[in-house]
Amino acid sequence: MAIKLRDILVFFFFWIAFFIIGVFFYTSYSFYAQEGIFLIEKAQLAMRGIPPRLENLGLIYPPLPYLFYLPLSISSSPIASLVVSTFWGAFCVTLCVRYLRWIPGNTAIKLVVTVLFFLNPVFLYVMFAQPSLTLYMVFFVIFVYSFFRFHETRIPYYIVLSGVALGAMAGIRYDTFFLTMALIPFAPFLISESTDFNVIRIFALTMMLVLPTFIVLGSWVYLNWIFAGEPFYFYFSPYSYFKQVSKEMALRPELFDAKGDVVKSVWVVVKMAFLTFPAYFFVLPTIRTVTLFVAAIAPVILQIIVVFLGISALSNSWFAVLIPISIIVIYYFVNSPSYRPAYGMVITILMFVSLFFGYNSLDKSVDLTEKNFTSALKGQRVPDIFEEELNVAKFLKQNTNENSKIIVDDAVGYPIVCFYNSPKQFYLPYQYDYLRYLNQPAFKADYIIIPKPEITVTGFDQLSAMYPDAFEQGFDYTTLVYQTSNWRVYKSSVSESNLSYEEK
Repeated sequence: MAIKLRDILVFFFFWIAFFIIGVFFYTSYSFYAQEGIFLIEKAQLAMRGIPPRLENLGLIYPPLPYLFYLPLSISSSPIASLVVSTFWGAFCVTLCVRYLRWIPGNTAIKLVVTVLFFLNPVFLYVMFAQPSLTLYMVFFVIFVYSFFRFHETRIPYYIVLSGVALGAMAGIRYDTFFLTMALIPFAPFLISESTDFNVIRIFALTMMLVLPTFIVLGSWVYLNWIFAGEPFYFYFSPYSYFKQVSKEMALRPELFDAKGDVVKSVWVVVKMAFLTFPAYFFVLPTIRTVTLFVAAIAPVILQIIVVFLGISALSNSWFAVLIPISIIVIYYFVNSPSYRPAYGMVITILMFVSLFFGYNSLDKSVDLTEKNFTSALKGQRVPDIFEEELNVAKFLKQNTNENSKIIVDDAVGYPIVCFYNSPKQFYLPYQYDYLRYLNQPAFKADYIIIPKPEITVTGFDQLSAMYPDAFEQGFDYTTLVYQTSNWRVYKSSVSESNLSYEEK
């Protein structure tokens, strides 16, 4: 079905509304996306680093969210991040609203569950605080939606679209690879359920479904080999996405215990999913075919696998993806022969109940940002998550010039780099000579920024690793010129920019 003017109007309505709400949370309660600052900093490095190039993104993070943030490289404001994250959130809602047009069921019920969808605290939190997960949710919806459309129409285009969405998901979260692997044994049976049995046709459609994931990951392996000299640099790097996830997982004993245990993995995932969005488990029984059931339960299957493997720092907010998927199932159910008004009403009531469950799961979360969001919902101003980093950046702005050089590790210092907004003045780990700079930091940089060791628990920091006492004792030929509880700035008295020609 072609895109119509009302689709565009619906999208812009939600985009503007979500953006205004996000700005309100930022200006009134100091709530904004920590990940958004990280993505903007990487965009700055890619577009204005030394030299400007895409591999400055690090070659170790799933690439797709960073590419979408490249237009924001000129900015350092949390509000700029909202432009992108609310765009994806509005697009996700619009996809679900658009699906209504194929379902001539009870309009009142569909309207109610749609409103309950975008008012859910978990969905709002993800859109305002986790841009990459919002993008992931969009493609997960496309993946599931395409399965439903293929089942209804038997048009191969929808399997291709589903495969492309799966490939895009692999470019946002590497663990999607395990979902693809899990689908391979079932794909021929799933596809044959919705089409005439033909071995060649089923094989071709299966390849269309799973190949995009391997193409995306294969391309990333190739780029790592070309630019870093190591095909699996994204895995072995000390800054690796997988290493960060493993450290974060260790902070959650329940996940740590579930590693390698199927029963505990299932229990942890199902329990967290139910306590975040219970309505999801009541829409699953309305599905009457294996194909659609596997597609709808894919988020749970994925998390069970990665929790079992020990590579998932599972959070309550991850289950926001269950909300739009549930609505797609509801829309399908409303138009199915098995539709019962009474059961539809039960699901609608459970959508209301899920508002409380979503809020409660965030409020009791061990994740500080999730708890802060519930405080903002209560109308309470939350502590600025990067207030110290902003103050460090302001100090540097006031005491440096365009020729000054600053050395920091942006594993945890990325907010400082972002807020300073002049990446060419930093010596950072993506640069090939960074280790050489670390050997003589006072001779290479005018300012050296060192974090308190405690804040590097889930983020590798080469400065702290090479100079474990630097936070307290500083460096040779430097003077402590600025400090906060978590950061200290040392000024060099012998850096190259301070030496005369004869001294050099």
